[in-house]
Amino acid sequence: MKIYQIEPIGISPEAIKSTLLGHDITSIDSRGWSDDELINQTKDADILMLTNRPISAKVLDSLTNLK
Repeated sequence: MKIYQIEPIGISPEAIKSTLLGHDITSIDSRGWSDDELINQTKDADILMLTNRPISAKVLDSLTNLK
């Protein structure tokens, strides 16, 4: 699965990668990004990992692979 950590979540990217072996994990800090920027950078995402960042309906509707 293609997983994007789109903001700091209190767990290091290395710890996430070592826990979720076999998945393609990308860590980015999208705070301050527009919806279009987030969609463009995560268009192939199966999972978004986040804690507090609001996600609009536009983003959810555009990321058709999300589980």
